Amino acid sequence: MKSRVYFENKNFRVFLISYLLLLILYNGYNVVFNFPNGWSPAIINMVILILVMAKSKYLKNILRIWSGIFLVFFPLMQVISSLFKFFLDGEAFYGVSFLMALFFIIVGVIIFTMSKTVKNIKNNSN
Repeated sequence: MKSRVYFENKNFRVFLISYLLLLILYNGYNVVFNFPNGWSPAIINMVILILVMAKSKYLKNILRIWSGIFLVFFPLMQVISSLFKFFLDGEAFYGVSFLMALFFIIVGVIIFTMSKTVKNIKNNSN
């Protein structure tokens, strides 16, 4: 018996694949031009993309962990720290990084919520 996942919402699968491809391109660009040691996010995104394409039975849990930690928690800490720096220390406010962190939080909440539509199914074929 082999277990796979089924996407109840096909648009979510398309959104997830598109978003992961954009993240891989963005992280690859950062590795090449800005931060040569930052290859780990690109590898994590590639592994998740492979799991999505293969419809792995672990996909639902991986999506919830990945979106909860990397797309909600870490950007939320970035938003909070930039607000503290702005209000308490009087440092300059970087709007682009703030908006990007908010974008990641919104997408992370969407992925975390929509991961409920990923259902495990058992395949009885030999």
